[in-house]
Amino acid sequence: MPKEDAVKVGFTVFAASVPVSLIFLTGDSVINPLVVTYCTTENINFIRWFQIMGPPALFLSITTLILILILFKPSKAVEVNFDEVRTAQSALGKMTEKEKRTLIWIMIAIGLWLTNGITGLDVGWVTLAVAMCMALPVIGNVLTVKEWSDVPVHVLVFLTSAIAIGKVGAVTGMNEWIAATLLPKTMPGNILVLAVMIAAIAILIHMFMGSVIAVMGVAIPAILVCTNALGINELAVILLFIWLFQAIIFFRSITLISWWGRERKTECIHRRKPLRWGFRYLFRFS
Repeated sequence: MPKEDAVKVGFTVFAASVPVSLIFLTGDSVINPLVVTYCTTENINFIRWFQIMGPPALFLSITTLILILILFKPSKAVEVNFDEVRTAQSALGKMTEKEKRTLIWIMIAIGLWLTNGITGLDVGWVTLAVAMCMALPVIGNVLTVKEWSDVPVHVLVFLTSAIAIGKVGAVTGMNEWIAATLLPKTMPGNILVLAVMIAAIAILIHMFMGSVIAVMGVAIPAILVCTNALGINELAVILLFIWLFQAIIFFRSITLISWWGRERKTECIHRRKPLRWGFRYLFRFS
């Protein structure tokens, strides 16, 4: 495969993962579970998230696929040698005992995620418990000391701090102060105008704070103070934020930023990125 086409494939993987991550609650292991914690009027479990976010996220994923097929055409026909694929597959041999244990634990995790509305078990604790079981002797022996040592503790500390901002703001009164000081005294009655205003405020805060998670910790509780007074469903406001940062302002996604860091010197993307990114931005915003 030519280098130019390989870069397009790499971009497709990273770009497509953004809308696909919205389909399931565990699709984005940080942002999705975080936003549901701000909803006090309804318990959003795994199934409920799929009912609300699944259909629009699937639509967004399909439209992203169509756009990619239109905008990123291969420089020449792609040929797949299935004989080589079958040879490589047969060389892998049968599943090892370690792979079987891994599959079993993954199936257990998925089963507990799907039933967390019945069991009441948080998806975060389920995931941590399964990971710990995969490190136990006899029943695990999948995760070793090396894998656990690769966990970026500094990132966990940052995430914990960013998430805690909203709780601290609620206890100290910071959220109410932000709502009274920075937000308009009267909120527009038109729901579309209100959505645009919330988006503008969130983008402005994001330009100063940089972190989507930190912005959510500050902006969502403060804006909920105002919208609750108008009788607007908290769930609508919360999901507006996740659509804003994951689907509309998608160029701020850490997934795409990671890809751009890998391929920032690639000429074939650099030459045409303004038109293509602008087209995708307008398409998603519409």
